[in-house]
Amino acid sequence: MTSSNSIRHSVRQQRQALDPGINSRHGEAVAARLARMLLFRKATRIGIYLSVKGELDTAPVIKLARTQGKLLYLPVLHPFLHGRLLFCRWDAGSRLVKNRFGIEEPECRSTTLLHPRSLDLVFVPLVAFDAERNRVGMGGGYYDRTFGYLKSFRQWQRPLLVGVAHQFQQVDNIEAADWDVPLDLVITESMLV
Repeated sequence: MTSSNSIRHSVRQQRQALDPGINSRHGEAVAARLARMLLFRKATRIGIYLSVKGELDTAPVIKLARTQGKLLYLPVLHPFLHGRLLFCRWDAGSRLVKNRFGIEEPECRSTTLLHPRSLDLVFVPLVAFDAERNRVGMGGGYYDRTFGYLKSFRQWQRPLLVGVAHQFQQVDNIEAADWDVPLDLVITESMLV
């Protein structure tokens, strides 16, 4: 079985080598698919991330969400609970600052913060995924810690966790650890998993 670290290394190289035009077209295809999906149309509060380093271009999804009047929230590092995330309201004019990992996040006030349980839908970044919707992330475990409650409380209906990725990011099998939180759905430019 291939280790998560070797999957992470291999797929990240493929992602970074991807032509930006193809990446943009893949993002458009995912947004077009989402526009037809009830789970997206019904969602009001959406957690999303800004794509970097060859991650599927989330800009078309962001544009679609704004056009439909959705409230968008970006992940921010939790100031007190190490390894966890909060989500901060992100409007078109919101100022972004880099966190300690160099990832842009909104400047937050208590009035713009939202607990993850209050989101309807969260787009989760991933490096690789399998047919069982297990994912390999960047290796920090932030999303797994933040949404770990979903494994214990399946009656909790939100948020739905959705991965968006290039089809080539699908691998045969990912050996999930006990703490890994599977996705509810993965959307690529060519299929739903």
